[in-house]
Amino acid sequence: MKKEMQKPAKASIFSTVNGWTFFPPLIFTVVLSAVVMTNPEAFGEILQAAFAFTTDSFAWMFSWYFMALSAVVLFLAFGPLGKKRFGNEKPEYSTASWLGMMFTGAAGLGVLTWTTVEWFYSYQTPMWGVETATPQALAQAAMLPLFHWGPVFYMGYALIAVVFAYQFYCKKSADSLPSTACTTLIGSKRSNGGFGKIIDIIFVISMLSSVVTCVGVNIPTLVAIIANMTGSQPPFIISVVLILLWSLIMAVLLFAGLKKGLGLLSNIRVYMGFGILVFVLLFGPTFFMLNSFTDGLGMVMNNTLHLISNTDPYAKSLMPQGWTVFYFAWYITMSIQNGAFYGRISRGRTVRELIFGLIGSTVIGTYMFFAVFQGFSIHTFLNEGLDLGAVMATGGQGAAIAAVWKFLPFAVVLMPVLFIFANICMQTLLNANAYSMAMATTKVLKAGQEPPIWIRIFWSICIGVISIALLMIGGIRPFQTITVICGIPALLIIALMTLSFLKDIRTNGWVNSPDNIDAEVMTIEEPQTL
Repeated sequence: MKKEMQKPAKASIFSTVNGWTFFPPLIFTVVLSAVVMTNPEAFGEILQAAFAFTTDSFAWMFSWYFMALSAVVLFLAFGPLGKKRFGNEKPEYSTASWLGMMFTGAAGLGVLTWTTVEWFYSYQTPMWGVETATPQALAQAAMLPLFHWGPVFYMGYALIAVVFAYQFYCKKSADSLPSTACTTLIGSKRSNGGFGKIIDIIFVISMLSSVVTCVGVNIPTLVAIIANMTGSQPPFIISVVLILLWSLIMAVLLFAGLKKGLGLLSNIRVYMGFGILVFVLLFGPTFFMLNSFTDGLGMVMNNTLHLISNTDPYAKSLMPQGWTVFYFAWYITMSIQNGAFYGRISRGRTVRELIFGLIGSTVIGTYMFFAVFQGFSIHTFLNEGLDLGAVMATGGQGAAIAAVWKFLPFAVVLMPVLFIFANICMQTLLNANAYSMAMATTKVLKAGQEPPIWIRIFWSICIGVISIALLMIGGIRPFQTITVICGIPALLIIALMTLSFLKDIRTNGWVNSPDNIDAEVMTIEEPQTL
């Protein structure tokens, strides 16, 4: 009798999943969404109280963290480690391409959102006892966003980029989870055990919160474009439909194997973003925009140290708590993911090259948009009789953006272009972050392997569900609150990673292992944009 051949057992769809980083964030998504959707109003009040408590109680901690961060990054750049190189190989990309990959990360929808309205929040509640509706308040309003999007905040990306570049190309590690980067400090037993799993779980939840915030604060901008095109404010259901459509379109592209199509969308986003920028600069109030930016930049340079440590405890404007602390937390929650990307593309670079290349290219790219769109928004407010305060009070941030953009040059032609640009930005944002979430929740992959498509689609849906749930509360405060709360444990993780890196260097010196990483290194998606 012939021996029957046994068929290999089918592997479960969860066989490639890292259970420790997959299921806790999944539980977090389900619980948070269910609680919010059950009673959005009550949960909104809880989040408001949590935001006020966290930002007021821990503002000092975020300030000290960024002061210490700045000192460490400057030491790495100008100290003896500045000339150390990541690996023995030649740079993977030409200098122009390398800088371009970091520079183009600034061309996102979020930059257009904040350049249009962020200054007005500061204008309404100026700091340091300055009276509102005065030239001093306006000068301060033009300054503060430039600080929030300036070199101090991108130093967080630079520090993590150095840590990961050292892991990838000096120690030849293929793992981009933060627990691995903490091994020298906490030991391999803890990094592979429960403590390391907690670190990775917090990282994934923090990453989820940061991308949800990106979606939440950009939705009003897209709604504003629709309002300008149709002449009426769209209902809430339009926001829900847009989020669901982004997930659906991405699922179709992935199932159709159109990975190159997603890459093409990313390139189109960059060209369209800078094309819009040049168009508004040429046909808008050019000289006012340039003068406004120059004055604001000078104020930032003159007040940087005070702005880092600013908590405004005497005038009690709460502007640092409501905005600077939020930005501190937002950059912290994104820095591990984005730092991994910047480190991954920096093989063969020196520490000094990486730090100055990253900070210089990202700040220049971002400031170009602030020079144009913030200046245009302020000019519109001052010279077109636009009561931006009344518009924001009655219609919120989206309505304020719509009101400003009505005055854009050739607005009838530009609005459809902005609509296409906005949707491409959100599509690429979801794709990049769903990919990063999938990488973090999949078991270590070898060269050429990618996380399963279903995991990427799954996380894009989760991002959409949480975003819709928080949108039901109304405003941008729920998104800010989630980010600030997640920013505290993420801050502690980054501190552990940094201390572990410094201990490794002090103990072992700068090590460039001759072993080849190509057989193991993973692919890392483009960086997340605000």
